Amino acid sequence: MTAIDDVSVSKVRRKLGMELANLDNGALAHAFVVPVPDSARLAAKGYASVSGKYKEAITKKVNGRTFIEAEDRKRKVYEKYDISPRMIRGKDIVLVDDSVVRGTTMQGLAERLRNEAGARSIHLRLVCPPILSPCPYGIDISSSDELAARKVHNSTLWHGTLSQHELNELATLLGVDSIKYVPVETIPKVLEMERDDLCMACVDGNYPTPAGQKLYQISSPLPPKSMSAQVVLPVADSETGSGIYPAERTADLEAAVPV
Repeated sequence: MTAIDDVSVSKVRRKLGMELANLDNGALAHAFVVPVPDSARLAAKGYASVSGKYKEAITKKVNGRTFIEAEDRKRKVYEKYDISPRMIRGKDIVLVDDSVVRGTTMQGLAERLRNEAGARSIHLRLVCPPILSPCPYGIDISSSDELAARKVHNSTLWHGTLSQHELNELATLLGVDSIKYVPVETIPKVLEMERDDLCMACVDGNYPTPAGQKLYQISSPLPPKSMSAQVVLPVADSETGSGIYPAERTADLEAAVPV
């Protein structure tokens, strides 16, 4: 079992899925809960333990994490995923994913689920809050302009989630019927950590290092929030691009970021 700073990754993913199901309050209990492989499987199982019926209707053909450029979206989504129309046709789908960054992969996947597999409705549920700021600590996001959530919300989030109007706009952009994110404050709650001990700069704009703040100022029109004294920085793992760095790694990361 993978653990980061003695926190079980699998348990956290399941708990986040359960939190998402609680947000729906049983409204989608009739739906099939379908994970986007591979990283969302445990979150989807957590969701389905509260509401809905778990189905692995999407399989992954390409290993590793990829960002898909808009112009190649349709072709590359075909190359990346197999979808089972037999499981999906005529069904309401709760599609669980770890995050939406640029949104191009999700647009292509939603299009296939609806047009090729015949899903009646697609309700996207995300275990990461809206990504609204670039990350210079190991994730390939160079500017805020690339981010799907920034197309509807030109700011950062310290708590909660996007407004319902913004969520509706983003759902239309991605080609799904509805979208919900785990609220910002749910992350430290599920991790059983203090908010100030986590780096959530990609959500709240609170960069823990001067180099991060400087790169944010270059890439975004919005000023970052003030820096926290002690932080645990997120780091990409081999599957999800998520995880935790101990605070002592901060200096190493900052040294690696150009200023």
